[in-house]
Amino acid sequence: MIKPDQCPNQRNKLNIDAFKIGEYPITRQMFVIVRQNNNNSLEQQAGEAYANMLLTTQGQKLMNEAGFARIR
Repeated sequence: MIKPDQCPNQRNKLNIDAFKIGEYPITRQMFVIVRQNNNNSLEQQAGEAYANMLLTTQGQKLMNEAGFARIR
């Protein structure tokens, strides 16, 4: 946490470590909902591929560019 007297010099800086361990008061989270069924449908495969892509290095970079804090 940044003390009030230091805030003008250090404002708008994220503490990524606090995000990773859950101590930062996150204002919004991103959820990916994947439809699952017994026949491993195309929709399920696409949803799982999308969710897995978001966790890759490239996906995390894109998330960061979109304004989200990276988790990896």
